Amino acid sequence: HIEMRDLTSGRVMGTAPATHMLGHPLIAAMQFAKALKQEGIQLKQGDLLCISGFMPAFVPVTGQRLELKYIGLPGEPSVTVEFN
Repeated sequence: HIEMRDLTSGRVMGTAPATHMLGHPLIAAMQFAKALKQEGIQLKQGDLLCISGFMPAFVPVTGQRLELKYIGLPGEPSVTVEFN
């Protein structure tokens, strides 16, 4: 599953099942790239894809730092974002 956590408070803000990742985020990324190509959009080196789940809506606060962690994948990879 995917977990979104506020790094300031430590509070888990939401979780989502990772079934849309087709077993691994790389497989999902390849499927996204294929779908985009069919729409005439070619991904290039350095482009970023967000492979996430649906989380509860919230209004970000300046200085807020969030972590999105992929629980269950080797090494539990994560990405963080800070709102300015």
